[in-house]
Amino acid sequence: MSQNMEYFSAQVLQKDVGSRLQVIQELLLYLNTPSAISDLEDDQSHLAKIIDALIGWVRSSNDQVSLMGLAI
Repeated sequence: MSQNMEYFSAQVLQKDVGSRLQVIQELLLYLNTPSAISDLEDDQSHLAKIIDALIGWVRSSNDQVSLMGLAI
């Protein structure tokens, strides 16, 4: 898997609902891989950006986006 936290920190900032729902699935799969742990430890600044973006998702008026933000 070529995605990393840098990739996801850019992707979660998208405004399109369809893109958000797709990236959340990719992020969930990524976080379940062993390489995610070392990536998170090596680059915590991207993790912080992702968390900030997901807080916005939770506040979304779209129920699916809000629930996916909570799931992560």
